[in-house]
Amino acid sequence: MFSDSIKKTGFYVEYYRESWFYRFIREAESRYGYAIRATDSNLKRDLLLSSIVKARAALYYLLGDPRFIEASVARILSAEVVPKGLPSILYEMEKLFQEARVERDIPRLQSKIEAYLKIANRIASMMLS
Repeated sequence: MFSDSIKKTGFYVEYYRESWFYRFIREAESRYGYAIRATDSNLKRDLLLSSIVKARAALYYLLGDPRFIEASVARILSAEVVPKGLPSILYEMEKLFQEARVERDIPRLQSKIEAYLKIANRIASMMLS
């Protein structure tokens, strides 16, 4: 069972990776929603961080084997010049991920994670539509 995404976009996303993407992105959005409604600042921060970790996993599954994507992103981060296109987007998203992990200001953290979720969903819509 395979995705029909290759017919429309030219990207091939096998059913296995596509289903993991949807699972993780649903979990990320759910945790983000719970974080928005949480009143305790520690719980809110934990849920927000959990949300971005899930969104990152979803994006990596969408793009390929997560271990390979993570290694590729690490190489991009250590490069002197970042290639244009998807590598530069991954570079910026990884910087956003790393900034969010150390951010202490909850409203700023929330806005960073909201941006990350939007970008991940936008990439998915381009690849899967």
